Amino acid sequence: MGDHENYAAEKFELARGLPNFKKFESSWVEKRSNIQKAVNALEDSPLAEEARQRLERIRPHKPDLSEWQKTTSEKIELQTSQFDILINPLRVGLVSLIDRKIQQPWVDEAHPMGELTYQTFSAADYDRFFSQYIINAAQNGDWPKEDFTKPGLELAKPISAIWKPYIRDCYRRQTPAHADFLFHMTFEQECVANYGAPKDIYLTYQFPLEGTSFSIDLQWFNKHACRMPEALWLGFNPVLPEGAEWRIEKLGKMISPFEVVENGNRHLHAAGSKVQLSHVKGKMDISPLDSPLVAPGIPSPLNFNNDQPDMQQGMHFCLLNNLWGTNFPMWFEEDCRFRFNVELHD
Repeated sequence: MGDHENYAAEKFELARGLPNFKKFESSWVEKRSNIQKAVNALEDSPLAEEARQRLERIRPHKPDLSEWQKTTSEKIELQTSQFDILINPLRVGLVSLIDRKIQQPWVDEAHPMGELTYQTFSAADYDRFFSQYIINAAQNGDWPKEDFTKPGLELAKPISAIWKPYIRDCYRRQTPAHADFLFHMTFEQECVANYGAPKDIYLTYQFPLEGTSFSIDLQWFNKHACRMPEALWLGFNPVLPEGAEWRIEKLGKMISPFEVVENGNRHLHAAGSKVQLSHVKGKMDISPLDSPLVAPGIPSPLNFNNDQPDMQQGMHFCLLNNLWGTNFPMWFEEDCRFRFNVELHD
């Protein structure tokens, strides 16, 4: 794009009207249109209808709060056929989840499941990544810096930080089949205005009253476009039983995060259908329906090293990032929806 100056929010907003910025944006619109072109090519076949239905399922819709009951209780307890559940509607969200069948706590305040975080990155993060990832012989070339870093980012002085949202309101809904909890959250103003954290997040837990599973539905709205580096993650860090092992499904096989070749990416993977936690009493499957990119251990996409991931820190699914100059938008402002299923089995 040839611009190494307009990263900070105010400068970037003005620069978006320039021809080189508009040309970049048009290329992303063109790529996105390929999805609809593919559906249109199916014409009126059953496959076309199936494709339209699947695309509709991931379309974000603000919840109709008239269907929900707002709650200001400090504690809500719920029991299903499988779980004992504790909700703190005002501060934490899901506080405790205990599997009664095997007397295993899965969630406590130090071990969240479904924790949203927003990550920002500094110029120093890119300097480290460049020295780690690019071989010495190529480090003086122009192309690696343009493609793998953000030249001029240091002028905007972004910080390296992880931000957590806070709960604005909590709602509940009960049906004969399941109990639902909806958290309306937001981030602090600094990362909403100066970066690109979404202003409105709706996180829903659905607990069937019968069975061994539950689901999470995350939607965000009112996100500013941000040219500075950013990422959004949804983390699952359950309490680990003794001897528990994490695995990632890839091409039909369950792969240990510890069995990755040296100089391969040990800290970022694409999961096919699920990640799995196995232990002596059973298994937990976490299925990301819309976000296959997962970081085992700690989300650290700009720290390329051969260290093994710390699996005591769980799995973190990447919902969005704009870190590298590959074929995806370098700034993003759309509403989004992501769905996850969690299932326990023997």
